Amino acid sequence: MVHLLHAAMANAILDERDYVTPDDIKLLANHVLSHRIRLDRSATLRGTASTPTAVIKDVLDTVKPPR
Repeated sequence: MVHLLHAAMANAILDERDYVTPDDIKLLANHVLSHRIRLDRSATLRGTASTPTAVIKDVLDTVKPPR
């Protein structure tokens, strides 16, 4: 998660902001995390997300950003 935070901070700096937004996280999560997710066959058979990208999207869609 530290890598995702650092990538989001870098993105915020490139956008000339000194804060990270939930959109920064959503933009970069797949690029930073997808290679770290390994799906087993039972997840595919159950019909849950079949790719790491789908898993990340499901998580990001489920978690509400802080206010």
